[in-house]
Amino acid sequence: MFLSNVILSANSRNNEYQADEFAHQIGYGEELIESLYLLQKMSLGEEMALVEQMTASHPLIAKRIGRLETLQEQETDEDEEE
Repeated sequence: MFLSNVILSANSRNNEYQADEFAHQIGYGEELIESLYLLQKMSLGEEMALVEQMTASHPLIAKRIGRLETLQEQETDEDEEE
């Protein structure tokens, strides 16, 4: 049972990353980053035990922000090269 929860949670977190990337691709990356920063300020904290991290349905907000900011930077670099 535990292993299936870990697998399902990992899939759910991957889906969140894909949704974030899609938001970026259609032009809402900056707005999503701002929203995630706001959500991060409102949250009680993201320190979780390893087991909690493995079974969490969503990735850590800081990781989502970092990935989105990397996508934004890559897009900026590509625009500058053109």
